[in-house]
Amino acid sequence: MNLKTSTKKPVSGLAFFLSALCIAWIAWPERIGGIPDLQSDSTSAIKVHPTPFRAFAHEDYQAKRRLSKTKQDYSKLPYSEPRFSQPPALVIDINEADSIDWVQIPGIGPKTARRIVASRIKLHGFYSVNQLLDVYYFDSNLLQSNRVKFRVKPRSWKGLNWDSIHSKQDLFHPYLSASQRNSLWAYKCQHPDFDPRHSPKPMCIDSITWTRLKPYWM
Repeated sequence: MNLKTSTKKPVSGLAFFLSALCIAWIAWPERIGGIPDLQSDSTSAIKVHPTPFRAFAHEDYQAKRRLSKTKQDYSKLPYSEPRFSQPPALVIDINEADSIDWVQIPGIGPKTARRIVASRIKLHGFYSVNQLLDVYYFDSNLLQSNRVKFRVKPRSWKGLNWDSIHSKQDLFHPYLSASQRNSLWAYKCQHPDFDPRHSPKPMCIDSITWTRLKPYWM
């Protein structure tokens, strides 16, 4: 028993010595020519290269700066239509618009649109935008806010032909009352040379009614 224990001690000591020698040889700085001093020359030991993305972004930025400094002739640049254009302004002819066209005007509903069309039929057409005020529920504020959207073509309304009147029923018009039609028919019979377009106003009709009715004479 004593002999076996005495032979194991030199072997274990030799193994420990060899392992320590290998560690010292590996860690010795002079084997690889010394460790560089990172604190004295950190820029030469570690070099940071920009990534390709940063290089391209920098070049693009520099190109934009050079382009902004140069003067360009904008008259030679190609013209392109705007992507989003304003819709055309709504303009309607009050003698041709139907109920669908009238309801597109702000403030005019279906009922008011039907009243406008019915009034236009009775009058044989509008000769002025101001005649819309005669329509029920069509006030002056609504007319002023939408006046630029209304237009009237010249002579787009039907008139009353004085030479084609052969009875008092032919004088029917919303601007004339029953008594005024009778008086005007009697005046026509008494004055055959009377021309309502150029002659003075007859005494049987008031001036307001005659002024409103005069554009309808043909």
